[in-house]
Amino acid sequence: YPLDQIALFTKNHQLSGGKSSLSDYYTAGYNSAIFDKSLRQQVVFSDHSLVLFSRPSINPLFETAADAYGTALLGIILTGADNDGAAGLRKVAAEGGIAIVQDPALAYSPTMPKAALAECPSAISMTLPQIAAYLTSIV
Repeated sequence: YPLDQIALFTKNHQLSGGKSSLSDYYTAGYNSAIFDKSLRQQVVFSDHSLVLFSRPSINPLFETAADAYGTALLGIILTGADNDGAAGLRKVAAEGGIAIVQDPALAYSPTMPKAALAECPSAISMTLPQIAAYLTSIV
């Protein structure tokens, strides 16, 4: 791996809960790094940053789809423990798409649905059976 990527890898490692620098796990030389075999077997290295601690992230997916499909797009946020997807769902609604959020009171983890409703007040809150019935009705 190129040495100029190590700082980014270390930052992502620490944002994801890692307590140390990745320099504890590699040997450097000639502008590249070789990671310990034990680490290579347990970690996937990527050359791009995480979005809201996630990869893939819902926000870029929804934002890109909203740009491409506009009013023909339907975005749904279900249970989750982060706020990923909230900004993307706002973009779906802003481009004329339909924004649906699982009822936070009934979600296993209500953080994502609550964040989505706060970020996108025009989103429709539904129970899972209501979402299923709606999707069935439009197909």
